[in-house]
Amino acid sequence: MHVIEVGHCTYYIDDILFEDDPRLTAEARRQSSRGRGGNGVVKPARDGGSWVVVRDIVLGEKIPGYP
Repeated sequence: MHVIEVGHCTYYIDDILFEDDPRLTAEARRQSSRGRGGNGVVKPARDGGSWVVVRDIVLGEKIPGYP
Protein backbone atom coordinates (compact mmCIF):
# COMPACT_ATOMS: atom_id res chain seq x y z
CA MET A 1 0.00 0.00 0.00
CA HIS A 2 1.05 3.57 -0.42
CA VAL A 3 -0.26 7.07 0.19
CA ILE A 4 0.67 9.88 -2.18
CA GLU A 5 0.87 13.35 -0.67
CA VAL A 6 0.76 15.58 -3.74
CA GLY A 7 3.80 17.83 -3.99
CA HIS A 8 5.58 16.21 -1.03
CA CYS A 9 6.10 12.53 -0.40
CA THR A 10 4.93 9.03 -1.17
CA TYR A 11 4.54 6.87 1.93
CA TYR A 12 5.01 3.15 1.37
CA ILE A 13 3.30 0.97 3.95
CA ASP A 14 5.35 -2.21 4.15
CA ASP A 15 3.41 -3.99 6.86
CA ILE A 16 0.43 -3.76 9.09
CA LEU A 17 1.37 -5.55 12.30
CA PHE A 18 -1.33 -6.83 14.64
CA GLU A 19 -0.94 -5.97 18.31
CA ASP A 20 -2.27 -9.35 19.45
CA ASP A 21 0.02 -11.43 17.19
CA PRO A 22 1.97 -13.76 19.52
CA ARG A 23 4.89 -13.71 17.04
CA LEU A 24 5.22 -9.92 17.16
CA THR A 25 8.51 -9.33 18.95
CA ALA A 26 9.55 -6.34 21.04
CA GLU A 27 12.16 -5.55 18.36
CA ALA A 28 9.50 -5.53 15.61
CA ARG A 29 7.42 -3.13 17.73
CA ARG A 30 10.42 -0.81 18.15
CA GLN A 31 11.20 -0.91 14.43
CA SER A 32 7.59 -0.12 13.57
CA SER A 33 7.56 2.94 15.82
CA ARG A 34 10.71 4.28 14.11
CA GLY A 35 9.20 4.29 10.64
CA ARG A 36 8.12 7.35 8.79
CA GLY A 37 4.46 8.25 8.91
CA GLY A 38 3.57 6.74 12.28
CA ASN A 39 3.40 3.45 14.13
CA GLY A 40 2.46 0.38 12.07
CA VAL A 41 1.09 -1.75 14.94
CA VAL A 42 -2.71 -1.90 14.90
CA LYS A 43 -5.28 -3.28 17.33
CA PRO A 44 -7.94 -5.49 15.73
CA ALA A 45 -11.51 -4.90 16.96
CA ARG A 46 -14.71 -6.75 16.23
CA ASP A 47 -17.38 -4.72 14.43
CA GLY A 48 -20.43 -6.90 13.98
CA GLY A 49 -19.28 -9.85 11.86
CA SER A 50 -16.07 -8.20 10.66
CA TRP A 51 -12.65 -7.39 12.06
CA VAL A 52 -11.56 -3.76 11.73
CA VAL A 53 -8.22 -2.01 12.24
CA VAL A 54 -7.21 1.64 12.00
CA ARG A 55 -3.76 2.53 10.68
CA ASP A 56 -3.05 6.22 11.15
CA ILE A 57 -0.53 7.77 8.78
CA VAL A 58 1.04 11.02 9.95
CA LEU A 59 2.07 12.99 6.88
CA GLY A 60 5.54 14.47 7.23
CA GLU A 61 6.45 12.62 10.43
CA LYS A 62 10.22 11.98 10.58
CA ILE A 63 10.76 13.46 7.10
CA PRO A 64 13.83 15.74 7.18
CA GLY A 65 13.05 19.22 5.85
CA TYR A 66 9.29 18.63 5.73
CA PRO A 67 7.45 21.98 5.77
